[in-house]
Amino acid sequence: MNGKARVAIEYCEECLFLGRALEVAQAVLERFPRDLEAVELRPGHDGVFTVTLDGDPIFRIGEDGRPPAPEEVVRRLEPRLQRAV
Repeated sequence: MNGKARVAIEYCEECLFLGRALEVAQAVLERFPRDLEAVELRPGHDGVFTVTLDGDPIFRIGEDGRPPAPEEVVRRLEPRLQRAV
């Protein structure tokens, strides 16, 4: 391990959340390019949309059933990742 973080995005394929997962992945990669080892997309089921940082939950879909805006995920990651310069 090189000390860089790993972000995983598990999304519900039946719910058509792939597009949002890709948007979140792009936002995270653009914001933290030097702090990340990888951003992984994982297809899931049953309404799941979960973002983890090194295995720790950052976001889980709420009762409203809507995945997060990419900016929301970036805001939640910022305290745990250094800003890329």
